[in-house]
Amino acid sequence: MPGAQYAGIRLFSGGINQLVKEIRSNNHIIMQNDQNYAYTKVNNTASRYAFKVLGSDYVLIMHNDMVVAPDFLDELINATTKEPDAGILGPKIYFYDNPDELWSEGGLINYWTGTFTQGCPKLTALAKGKDIVTVDWVPMACALISRKVYKAIGLLDEAFIFGIEEVDICIRAAKQGFKVLFVSRSNIWHDGGRPSVYNERTKRLMEYYTPRNRLILLQKHWHGLQLVSATSFFILAHVKSLFLFLLRSRNRNHLKLYLRGFMDAIRWRKSYRQEKVLMDIDSE
Repeated sequence: MPGAQYAGIRLFSGGINQLVKEIRSNNHIIMQNDQNYAYTKVNNTASRYAFKVLGSDYVLIMHNDMVVAPDFLDELINATTKEPDAGILGPKIYFYDNPDELWSEGGLINYWTGTFTQGCPKLTALAKGKDIVTVDWVPMACALISRKVYKAIGLLDEAFIFGIEEVDICIRAAKQGFKVLFVSRSNIWHDGGRPSVYNERTKRLMEYYTPRNRLILLQKHWHGLQLVSATSFFILAHVKSLFLFLLRSRNRNHLKLYLRGFMDAIRWRKSYRQEKVLMDIDSE
């Protein structure tokens, strides 16, 4: 976009390696963590710096396994000029290993079942022939967040570790009158978007965090009959999932992680056991 100024911030955990030296040569801002923090905390650290120190109007959060079209960011910024209430914007994301296959075009939320879809026939129909489409949420694999959103609701909720933080922040933004937008002219490709590429540690983390995060999300944003309906749907769906899980795996450690996710969500208040869970998983 003519006149727009961009600054790149990269965060690293652990030692500084050759990659960091190369990035420094390209005038990026380097921030080094003292340990390996969760995705939400890492992005919040960089975003606060961008908003408070650099005075940025927008922050782009993006995974490091993305391949982007040269104009993808310009298209996102251009969309903000057409939609004054734009708060969070996401691009069209394809699979890198199959460049014509869609990974995400935003998502919709069903408040009666407590489920959220990332790409579906309804979304495809909504987006057909449109450059900008209002959606319920966009993945934080790549999202542009406005300074106005930061001032109104803060950033990613660090209670969410390993997923669902994007649904939460989009719900919070929409409650404050901001639009969550899918921008079809902005295109990128995701190299690590398939579950088949997850390593064993990642799969075990998902066994804990998937039920935990979903229940926390329901506790934060669902009320009345919709809460009753969505919780019932969640329990029925996960009883089925747990049964299938037991058929596939007899590993007691995996089962303990899955059940702990349920119990920690039920006990959820304002404190979390991230470090303990990660340590348990690494020591098994």
